Amino acid sequence: MVEGHKHERNAIMAKAKAKKAVSCYVRCSTAEQNDRLQRQAIRRWLKAEGIGQARWYADKATGRNGNRPQWKRLLKAVQQGEVGTVVCWKADRCSRSLRDASNLYADLIRRGVRFVSLTEGFDLGTPAGKAMAGMCATFAEYEWAIRRERQVAGIQAAKAAGKRWGGSRKGWSKISEADQRKMRNLYAKGVSKAALARQFGLTWPTVHKIVGKTRHNTPRTPVSAA
Repeated sequence: MVEGHKHERNAIMAKAKAKKAVSCYVRCSTAEQNDRLQRQAIRRWLKAEGIGQARWYADKATGRNGNRPQWKRLLKAVQQGEVGTVVCWKADRCSRSLRDASNLYADLIRRGVRFVSLTEGFDLGTPAGKAMAGMCATFAEYEWAIRRERQVAGIQAAKAAGKRWGGSRKGWSKISEADQRKMRNLYAKGVSKAALARQFGLTWPTVHKIVGKTRHNTPRTPVSAA
């Protein structure tokens, strides 16, 4: 069994090397000094694996920040079939959430790309790594289901309390005919749509729907400055 696992791992590694590039990704947040420790750990791994050349990608951004140009550049290289192995110091350097990580692992497995995270000892090139990816997918689905359940419960609670879900501002259908006439009269006298939106607690598009055609029916008389 051990020999079989070793053979499978070697086969995946050979396939990864045949795909040319080993890509190393490092990321530090704005609160951190630098990525020196990450680079040192990755270089030690490269040396132990007998890998002489590698591509490096580095971003300076927080984990929740989606604007990571170097990570996007690495993913583009993966999609173009230029990458055989992606190695990082820690898995959270690459993914922003459990669901994000699950999607990443599934895509890399599908493309035959090896993913190595040094801190966790995580390697998609091994059966244990693939099993870990499956567990991540399971937990990500569970996390999504719990979040969805809480969202539905929140909506139901808001409706039970008489609140309109999706915002506190009223829609056009909630405005009385008297208020709509008042708004049209004020607009005809020169009050701006933005001012009407503030006064009646509406959005500008809703005000526009109510008074939008007024100017064609009633001449607007600008309100003189006080």
